[in-house]
Amino acid sequence: MKNKNKKYIFIILILFCIIIAEPFISLRLGNKVILNKNQYQSIKNISDKYLRQERVIKKLKRNFLYEVDDKKLKEESLRGAIYGFDDPYTVYFSKKEFEDFWQSVNNTMVGIGVTVNPDYNNNLLFINDVVSSSPALEAGLKPNDQIIEIDGKPIDLKKNSFEEIVGSIRGEEGTEVKLKILRENKPLEFKITRREIKLPNLYSKQLDDVGYIRLLGFEAHAGSDFKSAIEQFKSNNIKKLILDLRDNPGGLLDEAQAISDLFLAPNTVITYLKDNKNNKDYIKASSKTTPVNLPIVLIVNQNSASAAELFTGMMKDYKLATVIGTTTYGKGVVQSTVPFSDGSAVKLTTAEYFTPKGHKVNDCGVKPDIEMTKEINKQLEQNIEIDLSSSLSNISEDVCVKKALEILNK
Repeated sequence: MKNKNKKYIFIILILFCIIIAEPFISLRLGNKVILNKNQYQSIKNISDKYLRQERVIKKLKRNFLYEVDDKKLKEESLRGAIYGFDDPYTVYFSKKEFEDFWQSVNNTMVGIGVTVNPDYNNNLLFINDVVSSSPALEAGLKPNDQIIEIDGKPIDLKKNSFEEIVGSIRGEEGTEVKLKILRENKPLEFKITRREIKLPNLYSKQLDDVGYIRLLGFEAHAGSDFKSAIEQFKSNNIKKLILDLRDNPGGLLDEAQAISDLFLAPNTVITYLKDNKNNKDYIKASSKTTPVNLPIVLIVNQNSASAAELFTGMMKDYKLATVIGTTTYGKGVVQSTVPFSDGSAVKLTTAEYFTPKGHKVNDCGVKPDIEMTKEINKQLEQNIEIDLSSSLSNISEDVCVKKALEILNK
């Protein structure tokens, strides 16, 4: 009797296992595979989703007049898929583009020696700065020059990503790039040979007892370079600071944290990130050194973006600086890179950041304490050219720097 009961229990266990495992079971009969209903539906869904694209591409290739480069077609289809996310900061990188991207992050590059700023609203691209001892400076390019063509191709920020456009200015050492620029409504053409360049993170200058730092970006080593500039000012008995973040496009979150550390007590919140599940990640100061405690004026404009806005929002929330200029760009999101085995990658927006007091930055920017639009426009109308190169020869004549000095010297 006991053996009979064991037999029934064994049969019930087998049936139970079959019921539980049924969604995962498939049977092979010769060269055929029999799927259960769930497996079939899953494969059909995948087929309907992706084979339509494959059929369209095959049909187009059959009728296309010219030869198709399959590798390029694959790259561009991936780029198109990423474009469908409708996020200007989520970008597909080919292997070469990803290498160029990391060069820029590490502040070394093969190129001509310019930093550029996009105006997405008006589909324009301007030269922000020309690096000293660079091919661009030698050729005669200047800040505020508008780039309208690269190698005969018009600038189109709606069709091409900012990274693609920057990548086309860069290239192999010893090769040439042709730029058509607009200066004072006059078109000019330049043919410039690329070479390896080390980009600076900042320019600094002493204006009597005021230290002036123009922070160009938050790329690799920006934190250590900034700290060195502050220490140099301290040794020269500097009493006040002007931090100029105009046209600063941002960069690495770690570098923004390293610079913020210099002004905050340990464990003070610098910013917090919020992901798509509303999880919050608080970024806090970690420095154990005595925070910088000087009167500070911080200058921003409509091209101060990303990490520059994060830093500005933090300084404004804690009233560590008087912020002047114009409302910042409004890029309050953080990207992560997802590399693939073939060397390509995707830069993907993964979180939104907020100021320590919870103020939103994305799509609205950081408003200055003192708005300077009228004064800036007047300076532009007067065609006053301010030297923004490393020498900063007449930076004290800039309308925003004048206002900063006025505030600090009260």
